[in-house]
Amino acid sequence: MSGTAPVPAGTPTPGAAPRYLVRPAEYADHARVRQLVAAHPPWTSRHPLPGNPADNPLLLHLGALDTEGLPMTWALLEHAQLRCCALVSLNATRDRQLRLHSGSGLALWIDMLYADLDGPDAAMYGPLLTAWFTDYAARHEQVGWVCAWLSDGPVADDLGARHGMEILRSEPTASSLLRRRPTRLPSLDRMIEAQLPPCVGSRRP
Repeated sequence: MSGTAPVPAGTPTPGAAPRYLVRPAEYADHARVRQLVAAHPPWTSRHPLPGNPADNPLLLHLGALDTEGLPMTWALLEHAQLRCCALVSLNATRDRQLRLHSGSGLALWIDMLYADLDGPDAAMYGPLLTAWFTDYAARHEQVGWVCAWLSDGPVADDLGARHGMEILRSEPTASSLLRRRPTRLPSLDRMIEAQLPPCVGSRRP
């Protein structure tokens, strides 16, 4: 993997406003996020899926901040339509075997990500938000990777290819680490408007 982060294909009209909006997901979004979670499986999840959908970690963390004071839940919207929502955390690499691959320091972990698989550009929403996280992580000098992990090898291979992430295996657990280096992606500005709270905006280089 080259270390560059591919940007999902798109053809924004010159001079037009960005088609998508990324902003922190708040508790006010609960009904829409609950509908998204109920209708579609997550493409990645560090958490076991609860029997009661109301106990889904993404729903429980809506509007929460991490120990750095940064939002833990983010939403991708297309003309006010929720297309993707993710739970992220800024943490040291958790698993010892995976840490041998990803190195020390902090990683932005995509703990859960749900995408609208019925939307007109369903294949684009997850990769687009993942690309935005790659740019977002690059705002934090101490963050060395954007990571996710899965236990299903074939699923990891498919998702890693579609989301532009390098795939590493962890023995003996057979878990798969999906990772990419934080990279500023100025071309995303033509596709995505980001509504960043002051706690994020103040850290922009």
